[in-house]
Amino acid sequence: MRSTRLVILVCAASATLAPAQAGAWEAQVDLGVSVAEGNTETSDTDLLVSATHEGERLQHELTVNIHRSTATIDGAEVTTQDIVDADYALRIQQTERWYTTINLDSYRDVGLDGRITLTAGAGRDLIDTETATLTIDFGVGGTTESVETQDIDETVFRWGVSGERLLNERLTLFGGARALHLDGGAAIYDGEVGVRLSFTERLSAGFRLDIHQEDPTRSGREPRDVLVSLTIGASF
Repeated sequence: MRSTRLVILVCAASATLAPAQAGAWEAQVDLGVSVAEGNTETSDTDLLVSATHEGERLQHELTVNIHRSTATIDGAEVTTQDIVDADYALRIQQTERWYTTINLDSYRDVGLDGRITLTAGAGRDLIDTETATLTIDFGVGGTTESVETQDIDETVFRWGVSGERLLNERLTLFGGARALHLDGGAAIYDGEVGVRLSFTERLSAGFRLDIHQEDPTRSGREPRDVLVSLTIGASF
């Protein structure tokens, strides 16, 4: 995105779904649509799905973020942004605080046919209480990037930090940042920060800011993408 967009999100999950049981998958689903009409007709669609499964030693985390922005000018539809970002993390608890991790990340954007990154490493729970969590992880691996039918393979170092803080019974502050450092000198950064207000056990609303930055920037692209979202979501 070349400008900050305000996206009004509507809930996409059924309220009849049963609450998650211990050891089962827990998921959050947000679907967003914003439409503007006038001299230029625009539409933005966002789908964010996050799911976790935690056992005695294994924890699975899956996140899929899909964003599509189109504009209709003189009857012709133009895709201005088309992002598919999917991340999977497997955590294997080794001690009370330390765990080993395997991360598989896939990213697709306009001008980029695809990027797949696989890393292995370790992480640590810095804070783990009823009201706050803070974790860090790091790893090494490889990435394959396809640009204009050309495949580029590079070694990559990955680090990440994430956490949340319960401000009161209904309000939660959350955030995170991740980076990929390629051996060719390039760097890719992702981050988000936001607040979530719980209405019921399943329904919530919130505000979040997402940032994606690549150095160096691909030809014809802005160095930073920013998305501002108002959210209404459902967990199950």
